[in-house]
Amino acid sequence: MISISLGIVVMLLSWYAILPRWQLGMVLLLCYLPFAGVVTLSLYPDTLPILYKDFFFVIPAYLAYWGASQDRSVQERVPELVRIFMWGLAVLVFLQSFNPGLAAPLVAAIGAKVWLFYLPLLFLAFAMIESRDGLVRVLRLMVVLAWIPCCIGIVEWLASAAFGYEEIMVAIYGEAAEGATQNFVRFDIGGEFYRIPSTFTFVTQYFGFTLSMLVPAYALAKLDDSVSWRRFAMLTLVLAMLASFMSGARAAYFFVPLLLLMAYWLDGMFRGVLKVMLMVVPILFVALYVAGIDPFKLYQLMKELLLTYSDEIAREGLMDAIENSPFGTGTGMNTGPARYAFDDPEGFIGIENYYAKAVVELGIPGLVVVAGLFLILLRQGYRIQSQLRDEGLRGCASVMLAFIATTALNSFKGWQIDLDPVNVYFWVFAGMLLKLKYLDQHARTELEAVPAFGYGHSAATIRRHGAVKGLLEGGGGK
Repeated sequence: MISISLGIVVMLLSWYAILPRWQLGMVLLLCYLPFAGVVTLSLYPDTLPILYKDFFFVIPAYLAYWGASQDRSVQERVPELVRIFMWGLAVLVFLQSFNPGLAAPLVAAIGAKVWLFYLPLLFLAFAMIESRDGLVRVLRLMVVLAWIPCCIGIVEWLASAAFGYEEIMVAIYGEAAEGATQNFVRFDIGGEFYRIPSTFTFVTQYFGFTLSMLVPAYALAKLDDSVSWRRFAMLTLVLAMLASFMSGARAAYFFVPLLLLMAYWLDGMFRGVLKVMLMVVPILFVALYVAGIDPFKLYQLMKELLLTYSDEIAREGLMDAIENSPFGTGTGMNTGPARYAFDDPEGFIGIENYYAKAVVELGIPGLVVVAGLFLILLRQGYRIQSQLRDEGLRGCASVMLAFIATTALNSFKGWQIDLDPVNVYFWVFAGMLLKLKYLDQHARTELEAVPAFGYGHSAATIRRHGAVKGLLEGGGGK
């Protein structure tokens, strides 16, 4: 009762602040995300706090955005194919909400919320970033906030190794410790491999956060004009990698290097790949040494998991879904949170494959739309990345494109895009990526107005648009 009363007060205050300016809602959402789990766990066993971010920030931001007539043109600037596939997904989710195979109407409501609620964040993120400097400010905010959960997670791992895993988890999370650690699961890989929740409700969310934080850290290191901020961003990148490796999510040892390899390859081709290998490998071995994990046993484990995931979950899961549910069984029937609306929540068994989930709930057309949406975002993102002239913006596009590709691949083995905080970060980064084309065009327009040899403009301004070499060596102008 206290949490409900407090929640209503906070909601009214947040709506009062956000409704006049929807951009504030986006900023507050990004500030709250790294600590949403703290609120949820502190009010355990109350489940309502899981929705606080939606009621406090997302809903008022949506209402304010749609009420701002000057922002409606943004939807027309987002690529038409992206909008078509988003609408296609919405239509399928709506139609399958009336499927006679549904366990209960509430299942469809929860499933629709999970499928669609955060998709409009793409449009808000697209509209929020109005300039290169505005993008830098948002990235700085995310990079600074990343330190708190990452440091807490690393300290939790070290404390667990020194004083006992269960003892530390119970001391920190109390009654919620068992659920937050998935029943205190640990693995013996030549050393204890702990499940660490940090400031989130369970390890998968924390891993999703550390993976997501590679994006603003990498982007800021490429984009910021300040040397100090670029160095701080690189330090944050290292911290996020270390925290991810020590999160207890075995997937980190595959997807973290994969994301960075794709980002550096897009940004610097083979030289970039060599660079990331020289950076990731030492950090990985430091993490393993601190954790006391045998790298050879870890390699064998990852090899076995990769074969298992690719065969049993990615291939067989998808084939089983296509064979058994070609027309779909209804929205929410394979959605994790919707299991609580079943008569027997414990009897819920979902296929841990996002594409298989699309088939089970929405039928084969759902698979086509979901896969198509990923492919369209990748296609549009690559086109934008390859056409950018500003080196900083191109680096930013590279890591955001790599994150979308990594999420699409990760979706073969899980529902990461359904979970906090990736369900927010994915669409925010997608919106930012699509906006980079316009930021680059604005930069070119400003450069075309620069007089010969850059007279009247500071060196920092010229460098900001990635054109200092051309102006100093080529004489300026176009």
